[in-house]
Amino acid sequence: MLISPKDELTTVFETVKHEIHRATLDKKHPFRFVVLSTFGSSISSRYVVLRKVSENFHPIIYTDLRSQKVGDIRSHKSIQLLFYHPQKRAQVVVSGEAVLHHKTDFAKSYWKNVQGEAQKSYTTIKAPGEVIDHPEEAYEWQENMNSDFFAVIEIVPNTIEVLQLNKSTHLRAQFHKDRDWSGEWMVP
Repeated sequence: MLISPKDELTTVFETVKHEIHRATLDKKHPFRFVVLSTFGSSISSRYVVLRKVSENFHPIIYTDLRSQKVGDIRSHKSIQLLFYHPQKRAQVVVSGEAVLHHKTDFAKSYWKNVQGEAQKSYTTIKAPGEVIDHPEEAYEWQENMNSDFFAVIEIVPNTIEVLQLNKSTHLRAQFHKDRDWSGEWMVP
């Protein structure tokens, strides 16, 4: 279990933050792959890789500037991240606003961490989601592997909710940024 009924709400909040931070350090942590939901003309959800969490608890995701999620964020900044830990049977939902960084010092500092073959994810000639005739067409990359299409999504959370599954005695708590991250227990 991630949390227990004996935990203080401040402990629950710190535990959740700690687990999310751990996911950026441990490539096998279940929170490393997270569902990102955006709201464009409709709701879209997809798995992404959690790359980092800033000191002020802003999760960081990398993306191709030409992807649908970037278009969605440009039209509607509200997003959600959904984490699930199967061994601890815990779900965490982070709701907030996305800040898109492209060709800024912030984005460039992250591009330096994208090395070798990993750069191919952000340097394809064709845009993500573009219709192609043959699968091989997706594997054409720019020769210079520059950061023209590399973008960083920074999530500024406003609520964090945790659900601990435990047979018939589930636990649920929610934390609000506008209340200095104070929390409240909720009926699951």
